[in-house]
Amino acid sequence: MSFWGPDPDETVVMPALPTKIRSHRRNRRRPFRNMPEAYQPPLSDGPVRKAVRAVGEVFITFGLVVLLFAGYEVYGKQLIIGHQQDKYAQQLDKAWAAPPKKAEDSPPLPGEALARLYIPRFNIKLIVVEGVSPQDIMNAPGHYPNSAMPGQIGNFSVAGHREDAIFPRNFDKLQMGDDIIVQTRTTWFIYKAYQQEIVKPTQVDVVNPVPDQPVGAKPTKALLTLTTCNPWWDNYQRLIYHGKLVRQQPSSEGKPKELGG
Repeated sequence: MSFWGPDPDETVVMPALPTKIRSHRRNRRRPFRNMPEAYQPPLSDGPVRKAVRAVGEVFITFGLVVLLFAGYEVYGKQLIIGHQQDKYAQQLDKAWAAPPKKAEDSPPLPGEALARLYIPRFNIKLIVVEGVSPQDIMNAPGHYPNSAMPGQIGNFSVAGHREDAIFPRNFDKLQMGDDIIVQTRTTWFIYKAYQQEIVKPTQVDVVNPVPDQPVGAKPTKALLTLTTCNPWWDNYQRLIYHGKLVRQQPSSEGKPKELGG
């Protein structure tokens, strides 16, 4: 090797780094994520912690039950009522298509379809059945057996549950003068609401032949009375609507103008 550099036939090799420096750089490159985490022993469950956990589980379960019940009340019942209403409609269509077996003003057996009820303000279209027992009115409004038939002089009285699929929660918003329409085999009867009452459940004279009068009072008009629970989702009162017959037309003439047809 000359003073001016290596000879052409000599190989130049970079000198190795000192051991300490190489070790320092290797340690500096070590990623922290590869370092083991500190060991932490699990916390033991004491009686207080167990009690809190148990109470929390109970509340979660209770909340789920409440949500399921609310869903059933809002949607499940509507589906069930709608399905049963379809069955009543088929029953009524079949009965009306056959030759009449009895007079128009003769009621069917309890629980059987009687007529159609329309209330345009709420887009209500329901089948009314005969009878007001809990079984009769489970999925339909029911006709009080001792009250008049549709269109007759007297008081055609109907009871129904206060739920969206029958008489909705905002049923108290029915206005005086609103149409309440009943269809039988041969006739459309158009009533107009003229009075609202909120009474105790014991005030049954609202469905008498002359509403709010003794049973012996003689009727001179064809009236209609609708009864339901009040307030919504409770039953310590009754919401009552009275309507009077203003006109009628044969079913053969098609839908009345009050239904837009």
